[in-house]
Amino acid sequence: VIINKPGASTTIGMSQLAQAKPDGYTIGTLSSSAYMAPLIGFKVNYDPVKSFTFISYYGDNLIGIVVRKDAKWKTLAELIQDGKEHPGTINYAAPGVSSTQNLMTRAIEAQTGAKFVFVSYTGSSQTVAPLLRGDVGFITEVSVWAPYLSTGDVRVLALNTPDRNPSYPNIPTLKELGYPYLRSIQGIIGPAGIPQARREKLEYAFRKALASPPFVKLMNNLHMAIVDMSGDQMKQVVEDETKKAKALLAK
Repeated sequence: VIINKPGASTTIGMSQLAQAKPDGYTIGTLSSSAYMAPLIGFKVNYDPVKSFTFISYYGDNLIGIVVRKDAKWKTLAELIQDGKEHPGTINYAAPGVSSTQNLMTRAIEAQTGAKFVFVSYTGSSQTVAPLLRGDVGFITEVSVWAPYLSTGDVRVLALNTPDRNPSYPNIPTLKELGYPYLRSIQGIIGPAGIPQARREKLEYAFRKALASPPFVKLMNNLHMAIVDMSGDQMKQVVEDETKKAKALLAK
């Protein structure tokens, strides 16, 4: 039974999940915004790590820095150089200030000295139209841009995944270009205290499902690489990404 609990950068759903009975029958999906939001000042009644049982990872949301096909910037280095030489003249769109997309762009600004103008939207689906109209110079966004890349309307300058995406092997990653990046985590969690035997049973089931044809098809449609990772490994990734995000925010 799926219960959608949107709102407040996913913290409403995460709050309810953290308070659920830890019997293994109430679980949820973790995204990066659940642990990013408290870092930038959202008041939450859960600890992003201690309040949850980590079950399994399944993939990284693909985030790209994307320009129109007719943009003058052919590489990310060219865009950044323009942002340094003409600070405050290039707009970019992303979801709100708590998003991985926004923080990652701010981190690139902090490292390089480029200055862009952030235009905040309430959701990822709203950012592509302003790019295509030319209202913004670029977007830092999850793969809502993928259909427009297929038609040749946009160009992706870099991606945020640790390794090159199998769907786009010719697009460089921020990591290999030497720029800061954050993973956009997707995984399965439950409230803290789920008995280990039940947690292991859930982990086995979800990791087995990674190979199921419907899931593989869905992930291919989303251009997301499937990441098979245990609950313990996932917890470590979340801890590492939280530390990295804290450091970027401090900078």
